[in-house]
Amino acid sequence: MTVADSGGLGVVCRTRGHSCEAAVSALDERGCLIETGNGFLSDGDRATLRFGCGMRVVGRVRPLSARFARIEFEAALHPAVLAHLSPPSAPVRHARGRRRI
Repeated sequence: MTVADSGGLGVVCRTRGHSCEAAVSALDERGCLIETGNGFLSDGDRATLRFGCGMRVVGRVRPLSARFARIEFEAALHPAVLAHLSPPSAPVRHARGRRRI
């Protein structure tokens, strides 16, 4: 399955000197969910996500399963940055559960 097939926002995830393509979902100010498909992320790893626009965000890995992990950003994203990174058709979810369209 490719990132495009999964319906998520495509990023390159880099940690411990290795990179892989990942699909991002549930993006909010404090973090996101990623699907890497190969389980190479370990709890507490420092990960850098490079979005298609070139922006990079750094966070810590919290694995949920072999294929999925939560990335907790080191610094909260500004709402304008969050809006820029989110796909245009997807509503932006804010950390307090509010939605903006």
